[in-house]
Amino acid sequence: MVREAIGNAVPATRKIPERDRPKLAPVIPYIEEMLEADWKAPRKQRHTAHRIWCRLKAEHPEAEIAESKVRR
Repeated sequence: MVREAIGNAVPATRKIPERDRPKLAPVIPYIEEMLEADWKAPRKQRHTAHRIWCRLKAEHPEAEIAESKVRR
């Protein structure tokens, strides 16, 4: 670390690992389709993260996804 700092005062950029999303991956196209349709809807009628999660639970019960994952 000291040698790196002496050689270059600007620190190297950190590598952000790409993580797999095994539970969310099967329903990502469905979520994107919902959000694409929302662009045409009035602002007050667009889906919230909670509403998207509720629809996923109702229409895709096999996908066990937490609401926080949908929100992100």
